Amino acid sequence: MKLINSMIAMKRLWVCFVILLLATNNAMAFAPHPYHVSRAEIEFNAQTNKFQVALCVWPEDLEKAVAKLSKQPVDLDTTEGVEDLIRDYVANQFRIVDANAVVEEAVADDDVKEKAEGTENEIVSGKFSAEQALPESFRWVGYELELKQAWLYFEIDAGEAEAWRIESQVFFELNDDQFNQVQVGEGKQLIAEACEPNSPAVQWSRQ
Repeated sequence: MKLINSMIAMKRLWVCFVILLLATNNAMAFAPHPYHVSRAEIEFNAQTNKFQVALCVWPEDLEKAVAKLSKQPVDLDTTEGVEDLIRDYVANQFRIVDANAVVEEAVADDDVKEKAEGTENEIVSGKFSAEQALPESFRWVGYELELKQAWLYFEIDAGEAEAWRIESQVFFELNDDQFNQVQVGEGKQLIAEACEPNSPAVQWSRQ
């Protein structure tokens, strides 16, 4: 309960930002889903060595994305087991990993592709499908569904890394213009970045 309350408090930091955004762009405020954007608030907890994440998304896009991954019709209000489907989608599209390990993984992938050249074998990405197990570092906390937004709460183990690569790729498979805001930090030391289809990750390290 303390963790959920902490994450809910995190999202309140965005309220002033949203009010300012709507006030400075009145036309956008009244337009139905005028642009494709998500925002993630990521707090590093040194005591638990985990990243606590509060991810805000459009319910309409979330519903479409979950349906696409699970290959079945989905209604966020009525589909049985919808929370598990949401959890699987988020774990599939949002990662925080050791930045150095990503470089090593990329080199390994190049080696695999080179060996597979001239064969009909399909190179499968490092991401898991809906049928596979969740990453051990990922822990789902819960979600809140509102009329115009959905808040998704989860934790990711920081491991022993000194720098991390944050990949927020939610809805890239749906929208070419998807813009995923990322606010990450520890205490009052926060930075704001963005992930886009042509630049799907940002890097962060502790000060």
